[in-house]
Amino acid sequence: MASQPGLLARIALAVRPLGLIGLLAAPGMCVAMPALDEAAAERFASLALHCAHMEYPNKISHTLGSDADVRPPRELAPAFFGCYDWHSSVHGHWLLARLARQFPQAPFAANARAALARSLTPPHIAGEVAYFQTPGRASYERPYALAWLLLLAAELRAWDDPQARQWSQARTA
Repeated sequence: MASQPGLLARIALAVRPLGLIGLLAAPGMCVAMPALDEAAAERFASLALHCAHMEYPNKISHTLGSDADVRPPRELAPAFFGCYDWHSSVHGHWLLARLARQFPQAPFAANARAALARSLTPPHIAGEVAYFQTPGRASYERPYALAWLLLLAAELRAWDDPQARQWSQARTA
C-alpha cells in the first residue's frame, strides 16, 4: 500500500493538468504542491458563484414523511440549496471560502464574500440544523457531504477575518 505522502503526491500529479493542485493543499499536508494561481482561482470561483444560489435544477434526495416534506429547496436547505444538490452546494461554499481566503484582493473575492454572507446566516444555519434533526434524516448525505461541511467549518475557523468568524459562529448559533 502506498504511503500517505506518496499517494497524495500521485493524486497531485494526476490532477495537475486540471489546475486543481492548489485546491488540494491543506494545512499540515506534507506534499509539496504548486500554488493555485489567481487565474485558475477566478475560474473556480466563477463556477461556484454561478450556482451558489441557483435553486433549479435541483436533485432533492430525502424521504417524505408527509405532505409537509414537499417544499422547495430554498426552504428545505436555506443555506445550501444551490448547485444542483446539497453536497455540491456545501462544496461550492467551501470553495468560495477557500479562494476568498487565499486571494483576498482578487476581483472575485468580494462576490465570494457576498455569496457566503447571503448563505451563512444564523436563520439559514438553523434551518439546516432543523432539517437534519427531522426524524429519518440522521444519515442524510453521510459521509461524503458532511466531510465537505467539516472542511467548510475548518476553513472558516482558520481564516483570520472578522466576517469569517461571524460565519463560523453562525454555524453554532
